[in-house]
Amino acid sequence: MNYKKSISSLLTVVALFSSVSPALAVGPKENLKEERQELKEGKQTQEKKDVKCSVITSKINAQIKNLNARKDNHIEVYTKMSARLTRLVADLDAKGGYDTAKVKSDIKALNTKIAKLKADYATFVAKLEATKNLDCADSQGKFKDTLKDSKKGLEAVRLESQDIKDFYKNTVKPDVQALRKQHEDK
Repeated sequence: MNYKKSISSLLTVVALFSSVSPALAVGPKENLKEERQELKEGKQTQEKKDVKCSVITSKINAQIKNLNARKDNHIEVYTKMSARLTRLVADLDAKGGYDTAKVKSDIKALNTKIAKLKADYATFVAKLEATKNLDCADSQGKFKDTLKDSKKGLEAVRLESQDIKDFYKNTVKPDVQALRKQHEDK
């Protein structure tokens, strides 16, 4: 009888252990914990991306505002320079006896350079505005490419502005000084 009890208790124990698998009982709980952790990390990563994107967008907006202010200042200075030269030529032509042909051609060239600077500024700001339309987190490199492209536009603006300064210093100023010499010779 003892023998039958031990066999039946052994069979009961085997049946209990075979019906509940310890790996399955522990596995899903661990998998759920891992999945929750991954979701939490993914959420944190997305939140970090969102914060980073909002900071970048606010910096771009500030840069656009700053650029528009600088553009207005640059254009105003160069336009006033051209207006002063035009008045000088008009006054000297009214007095008569001055050869103002060089300065007149310089004014035309200066106005052309100012118009190109305006166009370069407009192109640059448009490229920066285009970056605002892209999602910096999901655009798969388009955002960075557009931003790099806009930086090339900034370089073009800087070069054009420097070109105007050099043109005034090396071409216009000596021609105006030559007009002064004409005045002294009279």
